Amino acid sequence: MWQHVAKPRVEKIRVPLPDDTWAVTQMLRLDELHVLMSGNKVFKLLPNIVAAKAAGAKGLLTFGGAFSNHIHATAAAGHHFNIPTIGVIRDTGAPQTPTLKDAVLWGMQLHRVDRQTYRRRHDPEWLETLQRQYPGFMVIPEGGSNDLALQGCCELGEYIAELDIDHVLLACGTGATARGVALGLRANQQVHAVAVLPGITREIEALSKIGAVCWENYHAGGYATLTDTIRQCVTNFEAANAIRIDPVYTAKMLWAASDLFHKSELVAERTLLVHTGGLQGRRGRPDVFAPQGNNRACT
Repeated sequence: MWQHVAKPRVEKIRVPLPDDTWAVTQMLRLDELHVLMSGNKVFKLLPNIVAAKAAGAKGLLTFGGAFSNHIHATAAAGHHFNIPTIGVIRDTGAPQTPTLKDAVLWGMQLHRVDRQTYRRRHDPEWLETLQRQYPGFMVIPEGGSNDLALQGCCELGEYIAELDIDHVLLACGTGATARGVALGLRANQQVHAVAVLPGITREIEALSKIGAVCWENYHAGGYATLTDTIRQCVTNFEAANAIRIDPVYTAKMLWAASDLFHKSELVAERTLLVHTGGLQGRRGRPDVFAPQGNNRACT
């Protein structure tokens, strides 16, 4: 794993609290891992790439929406490792997004499907049809979350385990990153997973079974939704720390941190916040984030 990316650094940061005071804590900067491949997606993808190469697969086939961090990261990884990639894209009929433009630039073949068809992405019969259409391609599920991804995230957890902290706070979508990190930590360390969308009951149950704490009240309604409170929290944080935040995952984790520190649910000095990357997604939210430089490279 570590021969492909630099080990992430930990940075002391200030988190704005609701009462206009600040909490001092620390952040793991996964957004700095690689010039193209950024964030927790690296730990999910690299084990899959190693397995694909070992199996002699023709390439990688995966799933995502028009602004998907996973699609973006998979295309970047394919470009970096010279592996063909196919993205099965949930087509909303909107013009091609910056995310998909990058993916095509990096050589990804886009296979667009309507929303109804996309809902079958876990259907074995449809997956078999796709594999007949693209023989020899290794299928990676939406979000990159499979057993191999779990192993990669466990390596991240083992790295975090060496740090002098008690709690790890990170965003949770499919739950693979949080589960992997939890499995790699020491027994006296604990993962706190912030759900970024509602309805992920199965993922939360899996996390609870391994001792993780799940916070379900900070999703603001779904992946792409942000409240004025979250926007202000991110704006204040970025101004104080000169660190950019993505609108889907880390923004909601940051809001949760602000509230949990304020309520003394977590001790800031003993908690590590995980910046899971995804900065390319800022381009999909011009209402929140003004463009800043080359977001394509996720730096």
